[in-house]
Amino acid sequence: MPTMAAWTRAFGFDYLAYAWLEGPLRLHEDALEPWVEDIARWDPELSRQVAGAVRALDDPAESEVATREFHRCIQVPIPGQYVPPYASVHLDASKSLWGAVTRQVLSWYDEAGLDWVGHSSRYPWVRAPDHIGVECAFAAELWAAASDGEHAEVDPDHVLVAGHLPEWVPRYVAEVRALVVGSYWLGMTALLQGWVSEGALQVAEARIS
Repeated sequence: MPTMAAWTRAFGFDYLAYAWLEGPLRLHEDALEPWVEDIARWDPELSRQVAGAVRALDDPAESEVATREFHRCIQVPIPGQYVPPYASVHLDASKSLWGAVTRQVLSWYDEAGLDWVGHSSRYPWVRAPDHIGVECAFAAELWAAASDGEHAEVDPDHVLVAGHLPEWVPRYVAEVRALVVGSYWLGMTALLQGWVSEGALQVAEARIS
């Protein structure tokens, strides 16, 4: 199975970060088309899902559902409708923020120079650095650096890509998919699952080679 270019991974994680932090975004076709074409070389079905989800926002009714589901399931902690988008809730036994998992994620950001404080001030509803949107922003920076040639390749030993995201995202995605009905978030959760799985696979391949 072919692997994706670094810029494709960076673009995907950046888009996922935006969606989970700011809400549904209809990409311009000039950006969407080459991206989904590159995804198709790796996973044609995921490429179709992503293109369909983004273009569904052209329908006012679908766009309204996508915005409503963002507020209901991702942004506002409404009991019975909200799925906490924090790694610690899905990994820590206490299911509380700012435990061992949150502190570990924050240490990775600090090591890489990621401005968590900037994210928290811009998005006041993001209560901890292990929010999926912030983690995706961090992953996007790793892949963007590789794409720009700043590093020869993404560090295959980086545990956020190799182990952390694949450990908790599948559980989170399953819970979100049980609550949403609109095309956009069904497509975005498929993209999130695929991106995390592909990232882990790429790291494994790098270690073997």
